Amino acid sequence: CWRDDVTETCVLAESAIIHRLRGIWAGVFNFPDDTCGNLGERATVVMDGTPAERGQAEGMARVGLYLLLGRLMFQNGASAPRIVDTLLRLKDFLGDEAVNVMLTYEAIGITREADGEVLTKIGRRRQGIVVNIGTLSQIEEIIDRLPGSGLTVTEIRRRLEEIAAGEKPLTTPVTVACFAVAAAGFAVLNNADWWATGAVTVAALVIGWLRHFLAAHRVFTHLALLLAAFIGTLLVGLVIDFVPTRTPLVGMVAALLPLVPGAAIITGGVELFCNYNSVGVGRWSYAAVVIALLVTSLVVPMLAFPREFQDMAVVAPSGTVLLINYGLASGLAALALAILMRAPRRLWLWFFFGGLLAREIRTAAMLAGLSLSLSTFAGAALVAVAALPVARRHRLPATILAMVCVLPMIPGYFIINGIDNITAFISGPTRSLPYGFWVETLHYILQAGGIITGLMAGILLPVMTLSRSWRRL
Repeated sequence: CWRDDVTETCVLAESAIIHRLRGIWAGVFNFPDDTCGNLGERATVVMDGTPAERGQAEGMARVGLYLLLGRLMFQNGASAPRIVDTLLRLKDFLGDEAVNVMLTYEAIGITREADGEVLTKIGRRRQGIVVNIGTLSQIEEIIDRLPGSGLTVTEIRRRLEEIAAGEKPLTTPVTVACFAVAAAGFAVLNNADWWATGAVTVAALVIGWLRHFLAAHRVFTHLALLLAAFIGTLLVGLVIDFVPTRTPLVGMVAALLPLVPGAAIITGGVELFCNYNSVGVGRWSYAAVVIALLVTSLVVPMLAFPREFQDMAVVAPSGTVLLINYGLASGLAALALAILMRAPRRLWLWFFFGGLLAREIRTAAMLAGLSLSLSTFAGAALVAVAALPVARRHRLPATILAMVCVLPMIPGYFIINGIDNITAFISGPTRSLPYGFWVETLHYILQAGGIITGLMAGILLPVMTLSRSWRRL
């Protein structure tokens, strides 16, 4: 007896003789003859008195297992090539002739071909896609240990269901603290002074709590994001309006930078590169909507305050201070983001030192005279190379290990200046804007695109070149 994920009903397979005997038992004791004894609920009975019927029941169980595995990986942030590769590894263990996988951003479909019969199941994903590193690690451990294990379809399914049932959200204090640490790190990385960094930390505490509260009450994802970002921006604006900070615009924006969907941007780029276009475009579309909501929640409050937030004064520190401040801030931000992504504790040191290493390499390369895009590529590439042995040891995709480490290098500075120009464009007449304004805005957009390209290329090229299988990205 097993549960069908698509129809959400039980399926009971038995022989014709047992079915008749159970019917007699049901008539004597007034017990429903289509109740699943293992799950305690009414079931769809599949008669398997013949080899063909037994094969059909087994096929339904296997297709349901493939669908459960694919949906569990998809929902927890695995890339499309990784999902397909894992399903094919399970297919090889079970000895099926052919299993085809169809992935879109909205659903996953599984087709199994055996003995001239074709079985297909399609399952929708749940609302929202998160990155749960701990769950992906547990799934990979199960799949890696399948050869020689002798596990049956039922036993594999039970283990996957235990993983799904064990997914628990982080506690409110942990969520709020990690979000505040990440936001403070982004503030330091964008040259905010201490006044602005303090205001960002206070606002981030509120944003982190609101997001956790609204998610617990099942508020629509985009609406919850907009509300949390809007209230957080109002709060940081009120604080900044009363403190002598020289970097008010950085303070306004840095509290929202942990909400920028860097994981969706990088994973979507991986999927587009591997020709999983529908999934990659879906992730980028989601990222575009989130960024538009963040800009909306930022620009509207900025226009409501009488203070001019465009007077950002960035003080360039020395090279030694840059290396120390940027390295520590990037390491702490990467660690906080990893904890928010449910990273196992055994990987916390990796994420801290990986984030520190990526930023130090980029800063050193920039001090040596390289461009920002090439420096970003160098930092991401060396961290991706270092992530390969860690990924093999802990049974995780190297792309995820490297991706979290480079998230603090998202182009926050250029996002800040781009929003500065957007505010000027909205608040003033377009004819009064000089020609240099439009050139500067285009420069920010191109620089941001160059940084994102450097991040994706820096992660992809080393992993695809040095790893044993590029399909396990």
